[in-house]
Amino acid sequence: MWVWYVIASVLSGIIAGMGMGGGTLLIPVLTIFFKIPQHTAQALNLFAFLPTAVVSLVIHFKNHLVDVKKGLIISSAGVCASIAGSILAGKLRNEILQKLFGVFLLVIGLWQIVTALRSMLAKPKRKYKYKVVIGTKRDLDRHK
Repeated sequence: MWVWYVIASVLSGIIAGMGMGGGTLLIPVLTIFFKIPQHTAQALNLFAFLPTAVVSLVIHFKNHLVDVKKGLIISSAGVCASIAGSILAGKLRNEILQKLFGVFLLVIGLWQIVTALRSMLAKPKRKYKYKVVIGTKRDLDRHK
């Protein structure tokens, strides 16, 4: 059984390392396949998140991808909200918490689909206001 925990953790770590939130995979795997209660799965996800977040942050910091000023603002607000969220989650029944998490995943998934479709259907933006064409009239006629 522990092998499956390791496999789920590795996949979650890969997703977390890419900055996409490993909990979106780990929590459903723990609750659906391992029958772990939602509260416990979310707590395990947070416990697993700490070391993966530190490693990912160090790598992203070395790659100059971290804006420290914005990060401090975001993390400060996030810490305050996590206190409220933790208190609320502790008061909710397991079934309600599962449904709320499911709705959250659906909303995020739909948003990702809509965003991807918009970018695929959008006309490419020109980088420049004017085009400079070098070639003969015959070359221009061929590319009309």
